[in-house]
Amino acid sequence: MKLQTYHLEIITPCFCAGADPAKAEIRAPSIRGQLRWWFRVLGGNRIEEAAIFGSVSGDCEKSSSISLRVENDSNPVFWNPPELGQNTSRSYLMYYAKNSSEGKRWGYGGALAPGHKFKIHLRFLRQLDSELTEKFNLAWSSFLAFGTIGYRSTRGMGSFCISGANLDCESNLKALTERGFLGGFSDWQGPEEEILSALGAQLRGLRSGSPGTSPGPLGGSNPRQTSAVRLRPVRLSDKKFGIIVLEAPKEKVLGLNSMRRAPRLAGKIPSPLEPPTRAKKF
Repeated sequence: MKLQTYHLEIITPCFCAGADPAKAEIRAPSIRGQLRWWFRVLGGNRIEEAAIFGSVSGDCEKSSSISLRVENDSNPVFWNPPELGQNTSRSYLMYYAKNSSEGKRWGYGGALAPGHKFKIHLRFLRQLDSELTEKFNLAWSSFLAFGTIGYRSTRGMGSFCISGANLDCESNLKALTERGFLGGFSDWQGPEEEILSALGAQLRGLRSGSPGTSPGPLGGSNPRQTSAVRLRPVRLSDKKFGIIVLEAPKEKVLGLNSMRRAPRLAGKIPSPLEPPTRAKKF
């Protein structure tokens, strides 16, 4: 079937690597993992997921219906990590990235920088029925609009945009809210060089809005719980960016303990210590 090629550009540091966390590269398995997440959270079931992405388990065993190949730029643009001051928005955002894997990610070559370009080549290996095709297309368009790649991806790291194009956010957001997502644009808009500080302020504000709830929508380590809340910068024009706060339907991503103990967070007022970046419902 026809090969589809997408030209993408990194807009926040991307901590994506293989066996060596100190050597950043965008890999097809990372993208497939993100696509599976979007497919499940948007309503796909286990059998449908296996039909598209393949499976080696039980009665769902089958090969993948899609081929995904990543073509990295021959001259990768690596990020040079800055010095982080204490108690700043950037340090709040980047603490775990700096200290994970014994600090191996926090060096030149450990992350791809804003401006790094890559391509995704997508091909269907077999024909899917119309309903399954529609579900995959929704997951794919949601990934392109709001997806991220690599470590700390729920906190806005590894965000990207389609090269040469600005995002039509409203139609993509509408499709998500129709399927149980909460969220929308924060109050912040600004230039690329302020994105990391704005993300840190938003994260701090969300955490201050839910004291004493662990695990909860923002995730936790004991018990281990992924985050249902995703922060995602988007390019609104050539020089201006915004931040979208999304919260996935809790029954799709949260464990039972998390669902019992914590309210949903979208719309909470951020910390008064930071500029206002309240997430709006729409």
